[in-house]
This record gives sequence, structure tokens and C-alpha cells, in this order.
Amino acid sequence: MTRRCCWSAARQNEVLQCGKIFVKAVQLIFEPLNARVENRLVARNTKLATEIKQVVLDFGEHRGDIIRYRVTGEHHANSAIRLIDGAVCVNAGAIFRDARAIAKAGGAVVAGTCVDFTESFSHSAGIIATRLVSFNAYGDHSAMKSEKNSEFLQVALDAARAAADLSMEYYATDLEVTLKADRSPVTEADVRAEKLIRERITAAFPEHGFFGEETGRSNQDSEYLWLVDPIDGTKSFIRGYPFFSTQIALMKDGVVQLGVSAAPAMQETAWAERGSGAWLNGQRLAVSTIEEPTNASISLSNIARLAASDGWAALGEITAEADRQRGFGDYYSYHLLASGKIEAVVESAVNILDIAALSVIVEESGGIFTDLNGRPPSVETTTVLAANAALHAYYLEKLRGFLD
Repeated sequence: MTRRCCWSAARQNEVLQCGKIFVKAVQLIFEPLNARVENRLVARNTKLATEIKQVVLDFGEHRGDIIRYRVTGEHHANSAIRLIDGAVCVNAGAIFRDARAIAKAGGAVVAGTCVDFTESFSHSAGIIATRLVSFNAYGDHSAMKSEKNSEFLQVALDAARAAADLSMEYYATDLEVTLKADRSPVTEADVRAEKLIRERITAAFPEHGFFGEETGRSNQDSEYLWLVDPIDGTKSFIRGYPFFSTQIALMKDGVVQLGVSAAPAMQETAWAERGSGAWLNGQRLAVSTIEEPTNASISLSNIARLAASDGWAALGEITAEADRQRGFGDYYSYHLLASGKIEAVVESAVNILDIAALSVIVEESGGIFTDLNGRPPSVETTTVLAANAALHAYYLEKLRGFLD
């Protein structure tokens, strides 16, 4: 027999209002996906779309349990809550495009049930809020919008989000790979993502210069120069592991002013604007304060040139005394450094498009970012020594002078 509740009109209204809050949360998560793909309202992943619908239906199915828990004074995170928690953990970019249908389905079920959303939502509100931040890291940059953001930064964030979405459409698929003149790989995803970024930036700032990994340079004499690598870590992207990102930076008169590093497969977006701090998924970043090399964790990447030089022995000394040595690679090392989770990054074969955005993110988190000879980043940069403020000078003294 179906259980009926006997709540007062005021209580039922309260329940309905809380139900609407839940439906709104679903809309906030998924609606931006619709807007981003114009009128393509076809689910990209039917299985996941169905699962989200089932979450809402399960609220109705478990209404008896929820009401019983309320009457007996028990406060359990029932299975419906756990289902919601699981549902909002999924990767927003891979779910589905017909957000409106899901929201409507949720609204219909909520309106017809006696679920105590006041109690249930109190259990899950913190979880849902946390997951919304996670979604905003990749799926919706509304959490990144701020009155403090310059127009430059907001355009960069929006372009990075769109390019990251596009790259995920190709990720872990059967990609056709072409080798460029320098033998580095390129895919259709790289080219399309960069064209998308170029279109957005040039539409907003037609007088600015643009330097892209795949489409080259334009307006080179402008005081503003956008530096773009649409998929930094293409080899990772091709092999199907998640250490790739969209890198967008803006230089003014040769100095990097802002940077965005969007890593959709890892649901991480870091950004910084000079003088305004660095952020990762909405959380302020700060490098560590570790001062002793024996307590430091370091990341080594692209070190073939250094290994072939007289600096190999010096690097060996650094790694031998460090607490931990890892090779995280590409953007991820710098996100860890800026987050205070490691103390230094060493690379000996990079170009400015790989590291421009990351340089300002590290600097605005309190770190120091130079090449292996202590010079600030420039369009000629080919090596990196990035570290917290306490250890940079120590590592620089050991590594300086071995490479140009």
C-alpha cells in the first residue's frame, strides 16, 4: 500500500520548496551543457542520463523510509541520498546534453511525492555543494565569474572551458594522429580546440596578437600576445591517460599577465591574474613553506637534455637528498606545486606555450618560476626551474649554467 503523509499545508509547502531546491541543483549542474552545444539536445551518454533520472525517481521510491526515519527520530543518510552523492560525482562533460528533460522529470517526481526534502537535503546539502564546485571546475565556470576578474581573464576562462569540453569529446576514442615537422603528434581535437579558442579571443580582442601551437602567429607587433596550447600533453591525450590540459596565457609587453590551465579529465581548472592570486577550482592556492631539501618533494619532467649535459650529476644530487622524487609531467606538476603538495619542478625541454599560463599560476601562489639559469619566462624559454620561495635559490645554484 502506498503510504500517505499527513503534514499540514505549511509543512507540505516547505517540502515542495525544498524539492524545488533539489531540482534547481540538478539544473545548475546540467543546464550549462545545453547552452554550450546550442540546439543539440541528444544525450551523448544514454546510460548516465537514465541513471540521473533514476536518482530522482528513487527519492519517491524511498519516501516511506524517509518519513519513517523522521517519525522515529532516526537520522540516516538513506540510499536515495547516497545515490545522489554518487550521481553528482560523475564527469559533467561526458554525461548528456538534454539537461532540460532531466530537470522536468525531476520536477514532476518531486511534485508528486511526500519526501521530506527538508531532512534529506540537510544530509546532502554539503555534499551537493561540494560536487557543484567540482562540476564548476570543468562544466560550468559560473563559480569562476567574479567582479574581480578582468575581461581578459573571463574570456580566457570561457575559452578554456569550451576547448576542454571539445577535447573530451575525443578523449579515449580512436583518434587519427598526424606527425608535425618536429615529429610531435597532432590530432583533429588539437586543431579544432585551438580554432575555437582563437575565434573567441579574436572576437573579443581583435587587435591582440595570437600565438597558437597549431595555427601559428598573428598581429605579432601588438603589446598584447595570447599564448595558447589547446591540448598540452597530446601524447597523454592520445594514449588515454588524463595528464593533458588546455593552456591559455596573456602576455603584455613580454610579461605574462594571466593564465588558465584547464584539465578536464582530472576536473581541475587553475587560473591566476597578476596581483590577484592563484586559484584551483575556486580555492586559493599557496605554495608550501618547506625549507629543507631533505623534506622536499620534487617533480622531474622532460629531462633528456639535462641528462645529456654536465648537469646530470647535479640533478642526481638534488634527487638523492629529496624526500620524494616523481615525474608527474605536463600541467599536473605545476598544479601540485602551486597547491603546496610538492616543492619544485625541473624541466629541460619545453616551449613557452607549455608553461606560460602555469608560470603566473605558480608565481601568484607565492612560488618562483624561472628557467634553469634564473631568467623569467619569455617566448624563448626552453627550460624550467619552479619552486617554493624557500628552495628556489638552492636548486638554482646547483643547476645554473648547464643548459642555454
